[in-house]
Amino acid sequence: MLLAAACRRGGGDAPSLDQVEPEVMAEPACASWASLTPDTLPALPNGPYVETLEVAWELVRRRHPDPTLRCLPWPELRREYGEKIAAATTREEAYALLNELLGSLKESHIYAWPPQAAGRRIDGDGAIGRSEARFVILDGAPRMVGEEARARGYAGAVLMEVDGVEIAALHERGAGRPPSMRGDARLRATLDEALRCREGQQRGLKVAGAGAAGTPSPPRVVQVGCAPLHGARVSLGHLREIPTRVRAEMIPETGIGSLAFNVWMLPMLPTIREAMRSLRAQGMTELLIDLRGNPGGVGSMVMPVGRMLIRADASLGELRMRDHVQRLVVAGEPDAFAGPVTVLVDEATASTSEIFAQGMRDIGRVSVVGAQTSAGMALPSVIEALPDGGALQLVVGYHQSPSRGAPEGRGVTLDVTLDVDPAALMTQDDPVRAAALHWMLQRERPRGSERGPSDHRARVPR
Repeated sequence: MLLAAACRRGGGDAPSLDQVEPEVMAEPACASWASLTPDTLPALPNGPYVETLEVAWELVRRRHPDPTLRCLPWPELRREYGEKIAAATTREEAYALLNELLGSLKESHIYAWPPQAAGRRIDGDGAIGRSEARFVILDGAPRMVGEEARARGYAGAVLMEVDGVEIAALHERGAGRPPSMRGDARLRATLDEALRCREGQQRGLKVAGAGAAGTPSPPRVVQVGCAPLHGARVSLGHLREIPTRVRAEMIPETGIGSLAFNVWMLPMLPTIREAMRSLRAQGMTELLIDLRGNPGGVGSMVMPVGRMLIRADASLGELRMRDHVQRLVVAGEPDAFAGPVTVLVDEATASTSEIFAQGMRDIGRVSVVGAQTSAGMALPSVIEALPDGGALQLVVGYHQSPSRGAPEGRGVTLDVTLDVDPAALMTQDDPVRAAALHWMLQRERPRGSERGPSDHRARVPR
C-alpha cells in the first residue's frame, strides 16, 4: 500500500479531495489520448486474460494525469500487448506482460496484482503477521538487529536466506513491485514480503558475519516466530482491515518526545492529536517523528498533521491531477507545537510520508534525517478492481513540493545522513533511531531551514 490519494472502488472520476482548485493544465507537446473513443479501436484477439488488459489499459488512459501518457503510442501498445496477452497460457505470464506495459510509463505507484497477490497486499487479514526478525539495510545489505538477535548472538549478521531461498534470488523476483522502485526500497519490499507469515509459523533465516563481541561467525540458520499485526483496523476502498498503530513516548532525561505511526489514515487523527497533547503535557521541548516503514495513505492527511506543528499558514506543495490541482495548504494553529522537529526516514518511507517530510523541510519547519533517504515513490494514486479479481494501482497525479521539486525517483532530501557504526548493531535494539536521538542531543541548532543537502554525518556511539 503506497497511496497518496484516497482509494476507491470501481471507475469514475478522480477522487474527491479537500481544497481542490480547478486549473487548466499545460498544453501537451505530444498527442493527447483524452478524447480517444475506445469503442472505435479494433477488437483484440480472444483470450482468457484480454479483458483484464482492456480494463487496465482504459483506466490508465482515462485517469493518468498526463493525457499524452508520456508521449507513448497508447493505442499501438494496446494492440501489441493484446496479442501477447491473448497468447499467454497462465495468469502469471499475462500479469507479467501487463506489468511490462505499465512499466513503460517509468513511474512508481503503477502496478497490477493477480487475484491471490492482490488479496495479500490489500487485505489486513487478522491471521496474517510478520516474522519477528528485525533488520536494517546498510550499504545495500540487510543486517540483523533487535533484542532477540542480540540474545541469540546474531545481531549485526547479514541476512543471507529466508526459508532456504537466497536474498539475491528473492530480490531478482521482484514480484509486486514497480520496475522503477529504487534498489534499497526494492530489497526492503522483497524481504517484507518474504517475511510475511501466519501466527504459529516460523521462518528459517540463514545469517552470517557476526558473533560474540563482533567476531566473525560461520553461516547458520535460526528459526524465528511470527508476530501478529496488532492495531485498530481501518478500511478505505480496496484497503481492508489495515492495522493502524500510533506510538508516543518521552525519551527519559532529554525533553525529546517520539511519535511514530505506521500509515496515514484519517481515523487515526484523534489518536495522533491525543499523543501530541500527552507528549506536550509531559514537558516535550523537541519532537522526533519516526516515519520509517510508513508507506503512505491519504494525501490530504498531511494538512491536519502539519497544523499540529505550524503556527502560521503555509503550503506543503500541491498534487496536480489531470483536471485540477489540490493545494496542500495548512491553516496555522496559534497553539501548535513550536519546538524543533526532526523527521526520521528510511527506504520504506514512501508516498504521503515523503510528501509530508519534503514539504515540512522545504518550509524550514523540520530537519530530515536517516541512514539513507526515502523510497522516492511520491505520486498520488488509487487502487481499482480488475475483472478477474486482481487489482491495479495507478497514478492519478503528480506531486510538487514547495521548493518546486519532488521526492519521486530520488527520495526526500536529507539534512543529515546517519552513519551507523556496525558495532552499534550488536549493542542497540534500534541503532538508527539511537543515531537520530544522538544527533538531536548533540546538534547546536535545527537544520530544517537549510535548503540544500548536507555533508554532515551523525554517528551513533557504540
